[in-house]
Amino acid sequence: MFPFMKKSFSFTSPNVCFRAENAINVNFTLSAFEIPAEGYAAAAGMDAANGFLGGNLLGCGYWPFTLRPKDSTRSSTKSAFLSQTAARTSLKIYQSCMARTLLFNESKRAIGVNVTASGMKPFTVRVRKEVIVYSGFIYSPQLLIVSGIGPREVLKRYNTTVISELNGVG
Repeated sequence: MFPFMKKSFSFTSPNVCFRAENAINVNFTLSAFEIPAEGYAAAAGMDAANGFLGGNLLGCGYWPFTLRPKDSTRSSTKSAFLSQTAARTSLKIYQSCMARTLLFNESKRAIGVNVTASGMKPFTVRVRKEVIVYSGFIYSPQLLIVSGIGPREVLKRYNTTVISELNGVG
């Protein structure tokens, strides 16, 4: 899936058909939540981020990542990434499920995911190649920590076996 995600990144310059000739006026509206959010992030010690494509994922800021430039429609994970790959036999998509823990072999390689779905008993999904974790900005770190990946002191606090000490998680 990662190669498809990488292929989806591109830059499209603004379409001059959508603005008046030589116009420089830009109207950009932030919601009542977004206006103070950067101040709250700064008060919590978080730096302003100048964009995530430079490799630094730490920080707070706003970017139009969910707009498809060619037709100016909103994009989602499904339309941007999954629709291109869903028909592949090598990819199995589980909808409306929640990952409980990642499973590892003796070499600390991810071999599966313990999953639950509404109204079902937990089950295990085994993988041959890779596990791609995307559970949002809150649940991805939580999943890694309950699976044993994260800062050692956090893992020890919750009596979680350390699979990989990774201080950037959380």
